Amino acid sequence: MNSENIFDAKEIFVDLEGMQYCLLRNYEFLLNDAAAESLDTAVAEKDIEKFAGILRKHGFTERKPHFSKKHRAFFRVVGYGKKISFDVQVGGVYWNDMRYMGEDIFENKVKKDFFYTLSDEDTCMMLIAHSILGKRMFKEKYQRIIGKLMPAHKEYVRQAIASIFSPKIAQQIIDHAEKRTLSTIKTYPLVAYFLVKKPQQLFGFAALFVRWVKWKKPLASAPLISIVGPDGAGKTSLADALRDCLKNTKRKAEIIYTGRGRGHLLPISRLGYRYKKNEQKNEKIQKQAGKKEKIKIPYILALPVFALDLWLRYVFFIFPRRLRKTVVITDRYCTDILLMKHVPMWMKKVAVFFFPRPTFSVLLYNDAEVLHQRRSEESVEELRRQMDILMQRPYTLRVMTMDREKDTARIIDVVVTELLRTWW
Repeated sequence: MNSENIFDAKEIFVDLEGMQYCLLRNYEFLLNDAAAESLDTAVAEKDIEKFAGILRKHGFTERKPHFSKKHRAFFRVVGYGKKISFDVQVGGVYWNDMRYMGEDIFENKVKKDFFYTLSDEDTCMMLIAHSILGKRMFKEKYQRIIGKLMPAHKEYVRQAIASIFSPKIAQQIIDHAEKRTLSTIKTYPLVAYFLVKKPQQLFGFAALFVRWVKWKKPLASAPLISIVGPDGAGKTSLADALRDCLKNTKRKAEIIYTGRGRGHLLPISRLGYRYKKNEQKNEKIQKQAGKKEKIKIPYILALPVFALDLWLRYVFFIFPRRLRKTVVITDRYCTDILLMKHVPMWMKKVAVFFFPRPTFSVLLYNDAEVLHQRRSEESVEELRRQMDILMQRPYTLRVMTMDREKDTARIIDVVVTELLRTWW
């Protein structure tokens, strides 16, 4: 297999031997040593749990339940957000939970190299029904396959299509296939005919539509991913790489900086600059033996101001984007409040408590000495202080940054896996 697949597909199909399954379409990459794609698969009801167990054994994760009761989805991230997936239809072949091919397809299945597919006659019939019901158009690729298979299996296809639609429609479709004019078929009237042909199908479609609306989560906000860590841990680089990866996988993603250094809504940039200068000055004083940190009123007064500014940034910048289904990646997010000096920790925790919790949080860390080499303007003592505070918080993922390229790839795969699992 191509290195982009990062696993041997043959091992999976060897373990699936003896089960009632077959690949439906678009499986050519398995034979051509091409990059991994999605595999549309049908599995008999009696074998679905065993099938799922085999996929989990090979590192696949099952996505949360789909709005369809007859579909199950399994995936594995194989590097920088790329994935291979099995989209499984249980007990036959369906369009929106309405079955148009039964389990007799497993009796006719054929073996191609190391995996099973539909027979030629079932492939021809399936591609016609799928193009009309699922795609509402005939892809050029499917037209070529249908044109090649139709002559040898015309009567079989005629009867199968007639059982789904009607004998008259079946003949019209065959005529178009023979004339190579399938692309001219108006599919929407055929979809409507399919729904009203059997009243129970129309009711089933209405129930599925309700589940689809619920599954789409129209009022739910998109994930919030928080990347935190001491100075020099690599937060900005990871945020950039994660955003680019999500965009490359057709997701909307945006980075929003939520530290104290910039991006304020309140006119406090000068105050923040003075605050930072005083911190650096006081840090030198703290190095004196026996010198303890003092609680100072100006710093305590600055706490609610910084917290309010960050809250406003969430309300006006972060939350609207999440409502528009954009995955928001934050560089820092609330940790600058926790890292404020000369303020009691209980006060800082109270300020942070009122912020929405991230969907996924990543802590990047390393030894203070290593971080100092990356960020020489911060002292080892200051970096150690940041580490001590940050390590006390809960996170979805903690990563000690040793090799940035490898660490970034691993974190991206974990984050993308979680997003895929929950259908984002």
